[in-house]
Amino acid sequence: MSKLALLGGSKAVTRAVPDWPVYDTGEADALNRVLNSGKWWLYAYGGGPTPDGTTSADISEVEQFEREFAAAHFVKHCYAVPTGTCALELALKACGVGPGDEVITTGYTFIATSSAVFSLCALPVYVDIDPDTYNIDPARIEEAITPKTRAILVVHLGGEICDMDAILAIARKRGLAVIEDAAQATGSILEGDRAAGGIGDAGIYSFQAKKVMTAGEGGACATQDDRIAELIWSYRNCGRSRTGLWYEHLRMGHNNRMGEFQGAVLRHQLRRLASQCRTRERNYDALLAKLAGIPGIRVRRLRADATQRCLSIVILTFTGEGWDGISRDVVIKALQAEGVPATIGYGWANYSNPAFADMQEALGHRAFAFGVEKFPDWSQYVQRCPATEQACSQRAIFMPHSILLGDEAYVELLADAFAKVYEHRTDLMKGGF
Repeated sequence: MSKLALLGGSKAVTRAVPDWPVYDTGEADALNRVLNSGKWWLYAYGGGPTPDGTTSADISEVEQFEREFAAAHFVKHCYAVPTGTCALELALKACGVGPGDEVITTGYTFIATSSAVFSLCALPVYVDIDPDTYNIDPARIEEAITPKTRAILVVHLGGEICDMDAILAIARKRGLAVIEDAAQATGSILEGDRAAGGIGDAGIYSFQAKKVMTAGEGGACATQDDRIAELIWSYRNCGRSRTGLWYEHLRMGHNNRMGEFQGAVLRHQLRRLASQCRTRERNYDALLAKLAGIPGIRVRRLRADATQRCLSIVILTFTGEGWDGISRDVVIKALQAEGVPATIGYGWANYSNPAFADMQEALGHRAFAFGVEKFPDWSQYVQRCPATEQACSQRAIFMPHSILLGDEAYVELLADAFAKVYEHRTDLMKGGF
C-alpha cells in the first residue's frame, strides 16, 4: 500500500461519508401539511377518544407519531417531548426520583444521563461498564446500592441492549425502579418483542441530529405501566390531569410537549427505521469480516437474541496487541487522515467532566438540597470504574452509524484504511506521532 496520508500519501477512503440525515419528499410534504393546516401544536386538534368508545382520526401529528412509535417498539404508552434530556427528567420524576435520592448509572455515556439526575436534586452513583459490551456491568450494581438508592438508570450504549434480565432481578429484589436510557437504541429489539425502552419501568429515546431517527431535536418517554404513564403525561403537560380543567394543575410540571413539525418529520423517519437497521447490520457484518485479520482491533460482544439492531455507534476496542506500542490516539489520527470518521468517543467519563470537579466550589452551599452536607468526591470513581477509564483513555474507537448506510464497497474502503495504518505502524513511530 502507498504511504500513510498522515505522512503525505493518498487517502485510502476516497468517498465521502454517507449523508445523514436521510430524507425525501415525504418529510417536505409533511412539513408543508402542518404549515398549511395552521395547527402547529397538538392541542389544536379535537380528535382522540369519543364517548362511544371509538377514536377520531382528527388527531395531531405528534399523537399519531406516538401511537406509531409505540406500536413499533411494543410499548403501551409513548409521549413525545422536545429532547431526550427532557425525557430523562420526566421518566426519573415519574418513577419517584427526587431530592436526596441516589440513582445508580454508568459514567460512560453522554452527560445528559447524569445531568437529568442532578436536575431533580438527586445524586448519580456510578458503576463500571463491562469491557466487552461497554454497557453497565450488572455484577457491580448491588455493591453500589445504599438506603438512599431509588432507581437504576441503564444506558443501551450504541444501540446494544443491556443485560436487562439481570438488572431487573436486582431491582425487583431491592424495590428499585429501572429506567432505560435508550437514546442511542431506537429500534433495538430482542426476541419476544422486547424493545429497548419498553423492558424496564420507563424508557426514553432521543431524536437529536445524530440519532438513527431525527427531527434535529426531539425525544420520547415510554412505559408499560399505566400509573407511570399518567404521571409522565401530567408532568409533560404543566401538571394537568386528563380530566381536569385547563388551568387546574395537580402537580408541578412543565410544558414539555413536542411540536407538530417535529412529529410530522418523525413519522416519516420511523417508516425507514426497520430497513435502515437491516442495512446497517448487513454492512456491520461485512466490516467486521474485513477487520478480522487485523491484530489489536476487537469488536463488541453483541446479544445473540436480538431480532433488530440499532447500531447507532460503531464501537471497536483497540487492545494495542501487535501495534508495537503505538497508542490508540495516534491510530485514530492516522485513520482520520485516511478518510475514516473515527474518534475516541467519550474522552472522559461523566464524573471526570469539569462540571463535577467544580461542583463543590460552585454549589457547595446548596449541597443540603441533595440530601448531603457536601458533594461526593467524584474522583473516587476513577479507581472504582477501571473499564470505563480504559475505554476513555486508550481503548474505544467510535464511528458514526451513517458509515453503515453506504454500500459494501465503501465499507471495504474503511477496512482497507485500518489495514493500511496497521501495515505502516512503523512509519508512525518513526514520524514521532
